[in-house]
Amino acid sequence: MRSVKIYLGLIGLLLVMARMVLAQASFPYPKISYQPRQYVCYRATGSLSIDGKLNEKDWQSAPWTENVGRACPAPAIGMAG
Repeated sequence: MRSVKIYLGLIGLLLVMARMVLAQASFPYPKISYQPRQYVCYRATGSLSIDGKLNEKDWQSAPWTENVGRACPAPAIGMAG
């Protein structure tokens, strides 16, 4: 009688494990099209003044770009990083 209980327990355990493996294999992963924005950074030919005035040659020849945002969320308050 004891061997039958052990046998049935092992069969039950194998069935549970098989179900877990099959559930993981058939889990539908969402297909998200992800195209991150890209920016081209040009090297300056001379020194630039960061003074808010765009009167240097390199500022004037730089192409316009959209507003630049964060690539990742800001860290939570109190987190080191």
